Amino acid sequence: MIRLDYFEPLPLVKLDFYKENGNWYADVPHSSKEENIMVGHCPEFLNAVAGDKERISFYLSEENVPSTKECLVGVMLRKEHDDSGATYSINVYNKLANRVPYALTKNDLWLCNVTHLIFGDHPDTIYIFDFND
Repeated sequence: MIRLDYFEPLPLVKLDFYKENGNWYADVPHSSKEENIMVGHCPEFLNAVAGDKERISFYLSEENVPSTKECLVGVMLRKEHDDSGATYSINVYNKLANRVPYALTKNDLWLCNVTHLIFGDHPDTIYIFDFND
């Protein structure tokens, strides 16, 4: 089921992830399950955040809004970009920092080109405003 919602006044995207047979998948419209499998240290990150849950949602944006500082739980910064995807570093704050071990933040996360369906391209910065499980 596709559940991609947009919220006002921020240009937030709610992106759902689910775990099936030990693999994590993003729930992105207009892409196949094979395209949505999470790789490149993303599964370890999702395992840490989700704990024993098999579903988790993140609220993401390309824009930061100062008045939402208390809601900001992570920032992903693009390091490299090529024809197949992009590598991001991640910094975690507030309640996300309570779930993600510091050592995991030293691993870069790789996002494939399915990201283009969400943001149009691989943004320089992706702000994570909240998550729920």
